[in-house]
Amino acid sequence: MNLNFSMFNIGTLFLVRTPEVFPVGYADKCFKDMKENLHFDFVALLETWNCRDGVLWKTDKFPRSSYWINEERDPLEECFVAANKYDMAFLPECGMMDVGYMKSHEDGMCTSYDGKKSAYGRIGLTPSCPYTLEYLINKYDTLYQKFGHHKSFKGFCLPCESSAFVTYDKYTLSAWKEKYGCEMPSPAQMDADRSLELKVVKFAEEKFLEMYRKLAKHLKEKYKLPLMQYPANKLSYNSYFQPTMVLPNDNLTIMNKVDELDLLNVQLHPPLHPNPYFFKMETEFMLANSIGKPCMADTHFYHEYGAGRLPDTTPKRIIDSVLSTITPNGISFFCYGFMAEELPLWKKELNPGAPVYNVYQEPHTQAARREMALKAMDYTHKLRHLMENTHHYADCAIYYPESIDKLNVFASYPLDHIFGIHEALNAAAIPVKITASIPENPTQQKVLIMSSVKAISHE
Repeated sequence: MNLNFSMFNIGTLFLVRTPEVFPVGYADKCFKDMKENLHFDFVALLETWNCRDGVLWKTDKFPRSSYWINEERDPLEECFVAANKYDMAFLPECGMMDVGYMKSHEDGMCTSYDGKKSAYGRIGLTPSCPYTLEYLINKYDTLYQKFGHHKSFKGFCLPCESSAFVTYDKYTLSAWKEKYGCEMPSPAQMDADRSLELKVVKFAEEKFLEMYRKLAKHLKEKYKLPLMQYPANKLSYNSYFQPTMVLPNDNLTIMNKVDELDLLNVQLHPPLHPNPYFFKMETEFMLANSIGKPCMADTHFYHEYGAGRLPDTTPKRIIDSVLSTITPNGISFFCYGFMAEELPLWKKELNPGAPVYNVYQEPHTQAARREMALKAMDYTHKLRHLMENTHHYADCAIYYPESIDKLNVFASYPLDHIFGIHEALNAAAIPVKITASIPENPTQQKVLIMSSVKAISHE
């Protein structure tokens, strides 16, 4: 059952932190603000921030987070009650495995070639490990059994702040040998043979996708609720015009293959360059490579401001940053905690190891940030009905699939050339868009193919 996600046009991700900075009444205050001042339709819980050793909510089936273990309160219940009160959709996520569980199944942890163990992104055990799917299904089922009666429970946010990693754990090695009849190549072998590297990367993608499809199918068939996947990728790697930091990089087109997903929610970080075409191209890239699946931008503009990497903010800068990420399917904002009227106790750590950015030390900076965010949200609210069901059409397009070779070619990166021509055409008022496919009929659309594309099909 493919449910319509049109009811969730504008929303935010939400963090439940320590009891000290999430006091009684805080959820109600936040949801009221999000509904009345920011015009949000939905709130998606991100569990992964402080659930490394247990869950936030009260249950006998999973250990409780050490932050909340001595608390009688259930902060997730408080969020659902507030969402009910203000008629908002609340989409909880419950992906991260607790460290104790992972360590009790170390043979399924992400493993480097030299044997070092680590968590598989923000999921836990590797996709090939049978305990991964078992754990996630059990956790989501338990969460729905506890909170499913709330009217605000209108969907699930699925965990995927991970790409597909190459791992040498016991289960992945076994799966490789079963498929290919040989040992999985070493990093040195892959470095010496690009085709072999791509074969291993493709295998990692397949195992990741196989597990994720099973989880999404279980939830959709059992609960008939919308599924939002967050985040499909961190497109900021593309914005910064640098080689990709993690392989494989094509997480957007990978997740688009999960038919049960109703919405892809993709991270966009404002680029370091002030050129507005960076965001424009990034959004078009996202829409082109989602290949028809509803896709909304999750703008992370607070990161760059907060980290002090951009010049002093101006009203226009913030508004442009927000508006440039609007898609026909909406927009979300990471994260509400940084839009709140008051960031509680900035001098304290929100979570151990995650101090509040120092830019919020000054009350006037925080107040200005809030004021400009509200103005941007007001503009977004006014435009939302005009944006629905609109699609960017242009006679001229740049062929740029997510799988394009991003390696350094002729002492520069293909992305440099692609962005340069995108900017030039826009500056000349020539409508242009990104396309991830070549039209069957060349009269349909003029397509520019960059020289860095080494091979295309005969079509």
